[in-house]
Amino acid sequence: MPAYPPLYPGQTFQVYGRSVTWTSQHYTPAELSPLLYSSDSLADECLARLDALTPSIPPSPSKGYLSLLLSNPDDPLLTSVLTLPPWVSLPQLVRAQSLLYLHLPAFLTSLTFQSLLGGAAAPRISSVLLQTNGFSPNTTHRRLLQTFQHVLDITSSPEALLPPHGEAFISTLRVRLLHASVRRRILSKPRSASGRTKSGPDDEDNNGDSNAPRIPPISTLHSLATILSFSVAITEMSLPRQGIFLTPQERSDWLALWRYVAHLLGCDHTCLASVALASAMLESIVVSELGPSDDSRRVARNMIAGLSMTSPTYSSEAFLRAQARWLNGAELADGLGIKWDGWYYDGAVAGQCIVLMGVSLFGRLMPGRWWEGLVRKGVGRMMIKEGVGARGGETWERKGYVTDWWGWKGKGGERGDEGKAWRGTLIEWRNLTVLFLTIAGSGKLVWKGVGIVSQILEGLA
Repeated sequence: MPAYPPLYPGQTFQVYGRSVTWTSQHYTPAELSPLLYSSDSLADECLARLDALTPSIPPSPSKGYLSLLLSNPDDPLLTSVLTLPPWVSLPQLVRAQSLLYLHLPAFLTSLTFQSLLGGAAAPRISSVLLQTNGFSPNTTHRRLLQTFQHVLDITSSPEALLPPHGEAFISTLRVRLLHASVRRRILSKPRSASGRTKSGPDDEDNNGDSNAPRIPPISTLHSLATILSFSVAITEMSLPRQGIFLTPQERSDWLALWRYVAHLLGCDHTCLASVALASAMLESIVVSELGPSDDSRRVARNMIAGLSMTSPTYSSEAFLRAQARWLNGAELADGLGIKWDGWYYDGAVAGQCIVLMGVSLFGRLMPGRWWEGLVRKGVGRMMIKEGVGARGGETWERKGYVTDWWGWKGKGGERGDEGKAWRGTLIEWRNLTVLFLTIAGSGKLVWKGVGIVSQILEGLA
């Protein structure tokens, strides 16, 4: 972990290229410790109760925990999420759902390269990902599609979020039970084998003391970090780095949506009450948890390799690395082992940002919800083409620990199709062309402006 100066209100310092001013709303690593050592006990206890209902079946994710839970409406976990909290505003959630489709390409880029790839810089998170085979080169593309499908569920309609039958409500409960299952599997392993190396991150923190408290996988702190990476990290960092700036209302709406998701996941969401509080918590977690490890670099390398030459863009590894460096900053990217590939690819990313800005502006100018409906249809067709548009039931298929737990049909994209590399090259050249035309057009406007000013001055002389 990087060494930071003493943390006190008013202190300003750099964190991976981002200036942070510490306030009373921030949390020191010591203050975050209770969240680090706690987890979703309600979900853990729920698994034990569901196991008792079917003692003849060996515990496994394919057991159908979700079906068992939904068939027991008096279970404490289910009753805790069946009533909407008083702070939930359905009109606000609807606005947040529409926001995704207004800026969809930029949101997807942010989710991929900052929320997920950048999140690998937290060693404890990357360690769990490796233990669950979550982001190996051969599973990365499918895992991203799974994550994307969950986001689509959450933003599909207001009814999808409502208990007890909403699609997003059910899929979020599925994720919650999955996390509890993963946590139980990892904690059931001997302590000396808790990580990919001889000792896991929790053992290193405790100097190998086997009697010290163990940091649970997918702890409350790390669940909260994930929610923050999908909410304020996008609106306050990723989108501005792509030239897209949301209004204060839009930023609050997007955060409110993910606060409700945090509630469904059993995650502490008190810091999500406002953008200011959430941003302070995000910066606190970055200071406390981010510090790329060998596991972090392995996950980042696997993600880049797994996404290269895959549909729908068939991008090269160099272009993917350039996007990762643009959104995460050079310092963090260097820590993750993501090398710089030259100005050509930086220019391609800059041109892409201009394209995304244009798409977002076009969507804002369209009357009504015509653009949103068009994008929704296009996304649906894309997901069906990728083989994940049809659900195969609630079974969690086992691969590694728990990977294909959504039960989707289809392969979800094959890697290494070099015959379609021209598509990625075409996108790069399109972006560079847009960048060149933008620079040329801006230069022409400036030159014309100088000429007009000169004529005015001559007329006054």
